[in-house]
Amino acid sequence: HPNQPIGVIGNCFTGAIPLTLLTNHQVKAIVLAQPTLPMPVFYYSEEDKRSLGISSEELAWAKSRQDVRVYGVRFELDCVSPREKKVALREFGDRYIDAEICRAEYQQEDNVVVAHSTLVRESVSPGLVGHAAMKRRQEVRQFLLDPVGFRRGVGSCSLETR
Repeated sequence: HPNQPIGVIGNCFTGAIPLTLLTNHQVKAIVLAQPTLPMPVFYYSEEDKRSLGISSEELAWAKSRQDVRVYGVRFELDCVSPREKKVALREFGDRYIDAEICRAEYQQEDNVVVAHSTLVRESVSPGLVGHAAMKRRQEVRQFLLDPVGFRRGVGSCSLETR
């Protein structure tokens, strides 16, 4: 589709890979769904938790694309995608849309829910998890259709990452 804008979604292992595709000037919108790389195996430092699993050059190039907005989504208590990854994403400033699904949206006080896949598996789950994930999935669709005009009314979850 020559000269048409492209939106790219990364999910879990491919979570941050869309940032590396910003060398293509047709890419205008990026969705990062629970980025996980690098994965903890034997050793996992604080720097690894904040890392998006791409080179510093690729990240610098992505940040230089002032015409691209980045939509990030994960469950607040995701045990695979560390919350610290938002530190790197915040470097995109107002071009970063933090759509983290707050625990209050998908958990009841007496029930601990393990949820990870915001746009795929959990969006068809029953109850609060499925409802919260489906809301974000619909938001992603709206964002990809109009990344420049998209406005998210709800802020980030209350707990902040250092």
